[in-house]
Amino acid sequence: MADGDDQQSLSQSIKGRLQEGVQNSVFRDKGLLDPDAVIDEDRIVGRDDQLDDIITYLRPALQGNRPPNMLLYGPSGTGKSLIINAVCQQVLELANSQGDRFGVIKTNCQTIKSHDRAVYRLVKNAAEEAGVDIGVPESGISTDQKLDRFYEILSNNFDSVIIILDEVDLLVGRQRDPNDEPAYSKLLYQLSRASQLGRIEGHVSVAALTNDPRFMKDLDGRTESSFNPQMSSSPTTTRINCRRFSNAVATRSKTMFSRTESFRSVPHSRPRITATRGRQSICSGRRVK
Repeated sequence: MADGDDQQSLSQSIKGRLQEGVQNSVFRDKGLLDPDAVIDEDRIVGRDDQLDDIITYLRPALQGNRPPNMLLYGPSGTGKSLIINAVCQQVLELANSQGDRFGVIKTNCQTIKSHDRAVYRLVKNAAEEAGVDIGVPESGISTDQKLDRFYEILSNNFDSVIIILDEVDLLVGRQRDPNDEPAYSKLLYQLSRASQLGRIEGHVSVAALTNDPRFMKDLDGRTESSFNPQMSSSPTTTRINCRRFSNAVATRSKTMFSRTESFRSVPHSRPRITATRGRQSICSGRRVK
């Protein structure tokens, strides 16, 4: 009997300590730290121009038309993924409310080593989004067969779909020669031509996200002509002033943290944020020795 009481007491102690840790956590919503988290519109601060661009580009999906292909570029951490995911989530909800089958197929290319692996990842993500079986093995069949299955899933389950390729410039593939076409160029060509070639029913748009402003220069000429994206650039530190920066920090602090007394806004200073080149300090404009 004593052993049973001890076990119950131990269980209550563990439960209490776990709950105490949750209640005393500094985080209000730790999930916002997840790079795949979809952020609400009111949490997007200092990105009005880019937000307007993406809304304009994706609005046709709600009018029965095909949105343009898109290229979003800018340094890491400037909100490319955040904005495209937030707008796509709203388009998805509005499309569902009016009976349209809109799909969002997201793939991060950072760890994908070849064109074939990228196609299989697209098949897998499309199957998960549609709630159907993948239908093809990861190996043992050709890339064209995997592409056929990808197009089949899209045609059977969506009226309009946007394919988001994050970190697309890292999908180089196995290049035997420096002059070989990179894998991302080949993939963008195939995806952007699918509807025109009758490989898929419905509307397909591709959003490519990259840190490289020279990305288009490395595309094959056919791909550049077929992809032909609308472009939106995220601001760099040279274009964000101190007031906007401190507002962004304050907003994120209130959203993510349960206690914000340690995250008060920094007093606004007159100088704007300056380039970090030339060893300059970020907000003061003074050179760092």
